[in-house]
Amino acid sequence: GGTETPQLYRSRLFLRQTFGLGGDHVVKPSDPLQLGTVVDSRRLVLTLGSFTILDIFDRNSVTGDPRQTFFNMAFMTHSSWDFTSDARGYSWGGTAELYWDQWALRFGRITPPQNPNQLPQDFRIWEHYGDQVELEHDHTLFGRPGAVRLLGYRNHVITGRFDEAIAAFEANSANNAAACTSFNYGSTNSSAPDMCWVRRPNVKLGIGINLEQYVAKDIGVFFRGMYSDGKTEVDAYNPADRSVSIGAVAKGSLWRRPFDVAGVGFGVSWISASHAKYLAMGGVDGFIGDGYLRRAAEGIVEGFYSVNLLKAVWLAADYQFLWNPGFNADRGPVHILGAKIHAEF
Repeated sequence: GGTETPQLYRSRLFLRQTFGLGGDHVVKPSDPLQLGTVVDSRRLVLTLGSFTILDIFDRNSVTGDPRQTFFNMAFMTHSSWDFTSDARGYSWGGTAELYWDQWALRFGRITPPQNPNQLPQDFRIWEHYGDQVELEHDHTLFGRPGAVRLLGYRNHVITGRFDEAIAAFEANSANNAAACTSFNYGSTNSSAPDMCWVRRPNVKLGIGINLEQYVAKDIGVFFRGMYSDGKTEVDAYNPADRSVSIGAVAKGSLWRRPFDVAGVGFGVSWISASHAKYLAMGGVDGFIGDGYLRRAAEGIVEGFYSVNLLKAVWLAADYQFLWNPGFNADRGPVHILGAKIHAEF
């Protein structure tokens, strides 16, 4: 989604309306997407426009914002949640959220890309779309806040099924990647199957759980796990079909650096058998295309430390250890060192 030279683009443009339904008063502090205000604990919130669905769904106060916590996508949301969006992660659509004290119920419908993992979007949202529904319960455990969230999604988009692409190639070798005249990630492999021959409206389903719990002042732990059906190619996010992540994040108040942030996380993801067979035959799917694949779970361990330099400037150092990258036992292990600077105003 990027270029060699910097460019400006619109990330969000939306209208949000809150309807108070009574209950207690809840203070909403100011942040980049929220004007500071007081709302009812029982309320209906409608959002319409352009945004990322991660602004509203699968929120986690321990982890989720890669500007301040983990670098790797495995800890931003479920790796196997193929939420529809353009290549930068933004969509058009609408959401409705009903808050009732400690409970919340959300529904959203958003636009998919015209071609998988590309920038142009398909605005026929009545025909091609991504739906998600989430149930949340906030609680207090041993005096510390926490939350449980159940998320389900259903995509109805133009994608290819792995088994159909394999069958089309085995029935006629002319149905190969090199012979494609439509979108195929630029593959020139004449001995491999390709999704371009079988793309049509398909349904993709998934369900996941998201847990967060603070165990001490400024120390939180998290867990995410999701299962997607793994029948169709990735449409917008990540090739994983099943995923689990767990970890902890702490602010530096314990060591008298209250604005520093540190964390460690562990994640594992898998692909389905038909997905693996398609890739092993030389097929290309989103970010993967080795030409051969020996199926294995992809794993990551990551640790980071973010130092608060000035009032609103942080410098973070990060280490990642990956094994079986691309779900391939013949790849890796890989060591990654990273750094970033983050400023707010």
